Amino acid sequence: MSINEVARPRGGAFLSAFAALSVAGAASTSALFTDSEPVTGNDFTAGWMDLTAGTQTSAISASDMAPGDAIARPLTLTNGGTVDLTWSASVGLADPSPLGGVLHAITFPVQDSAQCDDGTDLLPLLMADPTIRPVSPVEPNATAPRSLAAGEQTTVCLVVLMQRSVSSEHAGGEAELTWTFDATQATA
Repeated sequence: MSINEVARPRGGAFLSAFAALSVAGAASTSALFTDSEPVTGNDFTAGWMDLTAGTQTSAISASDMAPGDAIARPLTLTNGGTVDLTWSASVGLADPSPLGGVLHAITFPVQDSAQCDDGTDLLPLLMADPTIRPVSPVEPNATAPRSLAAGEQTTVCLVVLMQRSVSSEHAGGEAELTWTFDATQATA
């Protein structure tokens, strides 16, 4: 064996060891400057919805209704919250009664309260909006959803109609209706 043959394996081993040490040394001595900066005070507050009706009791009442009568009363809805909402109204019977089955309720927005009273011809208002329809008081979601911006008000007309074809068995009957206004957050 010659001297060159023996030296070759040692030279390769030496180069391999040197390369491994160089890589390890470079990894442990590669110092980089670093810094970080926190940003604090990022507070969040949730908005809220607050739908209120102008009155909590007896928004509309009538006595001595006869077949074909219609009673109308305005009611102001207010969004006292900080987010826009969508509202709808439903009407239900507080207590089941035969008279409740022959009454129909309508709830719809009006420009001002003067458009909603017993002496006003409501037919043009009702015909102008195809989403308004008379319903039985026990039918939920009687109105199509309507928008109400945060801090805004709207006036709605509450109407109760007694069918013309009511028989005398309903004479002297009583019914208590409850309007429920449901609100959900308006979506963008």
